[in-house]
Amino acid sequence: MPPQANFTKKRVLEQAFEIVRKEGAEALSARKIAQQLECSTRPVYSAFRSMQELQGAVIQKARVYAISYFLHPGHEGDSLFLQLGLRYLCFSQEEKALFDLLFIKGKMGNTFEKMGQPFEPLLSRMKLDPGLAELSEAGLKRLGVNMWIFTHGLIVLMYTDPPEDPEEYVLHYLSQMGKTLIEWEKNQARFHLPAATP
Repeated sequence: MPPQANFTKKRVLEQAFEIVRKEGAEALSARKIAQQLECSTRPVYSAFRSMQELQGAVIQKARVYAISYFLHPGHEGDSLFLQLGLRYLCFSQEEKALFDLLFIKGKMGNTFEKMGQPFEPLLSRMKLDPGLAELSEAGLKRLGVNMWIFTHGLIVLMYTDPPEDPEEYVLHYLSQMGKTLIEWEKNQARFHLPAATP
């Protein structure tokens, strides 16, 4: 048996995350983690007070992983939203268990507040986009959330009933909706119109 000192909180969390990533959230248990680490369940409960605490840590790690995945550089020349949409499509196909946990079961959240810190890199990227320079932070947040909700709906529809050319389908609809929402937000900024926050 490996030395107990090797079973740090980080290592237990990483193993739990890999189980969820490969087999789904339902497969996660202290016994399963212990089997993978070749130890008893004691190090698991030494690292985390309960399975509920561990599950929360896995969800947070999955959120960070997903946002990092989405923000990976996409097709050169594509807008930020097109890049995100295509990465979201890839995520739904390549990381099915995490997609199910975060987006079908709703563990990601649907607002910046619920998504929390992992979503901040997207806001930072939006602030650097010259095409969005006239928007306030509140406007950028609304735009990000509205595009996220539209993208999520589009990808979930494709997840259950994929079209013949998923990438072309995403590009077509995100291009249309992106232009519409960006222009709408710019009009709010130009004419100082009130806009409800999602």
